[in-house]
Amino acid sequence: MHYGACDTAVFPSLYEPFGIVSLEAMALEKPVVVGDKGISGFRDQLIPSDPDQTGVQIDSGHYSMGAKYFA
Repeated sequence: MHYGACDTAVFPSLYEPFGIVSLEAMALEKPVVVGDKGISGFRDQLIPSDPDQTGVQIDSGHYSMGAKYFA
């Protein structure tokens, strides 16, 4: 796994039925950014708001909007 070397794991997939890669990134306590459209198991795994937040969902049509989370 290369997640240990990253600061953030970004998965803009439109089709990802389960999304094990996001679970692996979260297991290493990396923030996760996922798209909000298509068939994506990522949305079901992510906690987008709460004290236990694990990442954010961004509009898949406007990936540049996700840049505000990295500023």
